[in-house]
Amino acid sequence: KTPIPMRAYVAIEAVVAICTLGLVDAAYSGDWSRIGIITTDLEDKLKLLVAFIAVAHTGTAVAAAYFAQQNGSSPVLAAIKGFMFGSLGLYEVMQDNTSKS
Repeated sequence: KTPIPMRAYVAIEAVVAICTLGLVDAAYSGDWSRIGIITTDLEDKLKLLVAFIAVAHTGTAVAAAYFAQQNGSSPVLAAIKGFMFGSLGLYEVMQDNTSKS
């Protein structure tokens, strides 16, 4: 297994963060439907998608914190990254675990 190069990993995190913020903005700001880019129907569906992602990322955060604690890393930092970036946060913890073994 070859880990993702650090520059690529940071770029992927940035893309995930920007897309997530755009999704939340589209779902909750009302601006996008007000100017006609999306319908209010789609806005409601995006709200459901954001809720699903939040639940999934919460589960990922818990798993990342657990594995980080198992390998002696900061569980708080791992949980934050797991919540913000989902499986990328868990990937980072698992890569740390693999490199310590």
